Amino acid sequence: MLALTLKDGQTVRIFPDENLDPATPVGELFRDGAIEVTVVHHENGRVRLAFRAPRELRILRAGLRRRGG
Repeated sequence: MLALTLKDGQTVRIFPDENLDPATPVGELFRDGAIEVTVVHHENGRVRLAFRAPRELRILRAGLRRRGG
């Protein structure tokens, strides 16, 4: 599980890992169920979110660069 703390207006992006075969069917990414996003704390314009998703997906705060790119 990944946990991020975000300020008002910040965005989270979820996209395929760069090592994922582009021929992988979308259904295969969700074989173990849906992506889960849980609010674990909020205070003073900040929210802490926890994500449970397949390893084949990357979750980054918008504005952060992907490795190798």
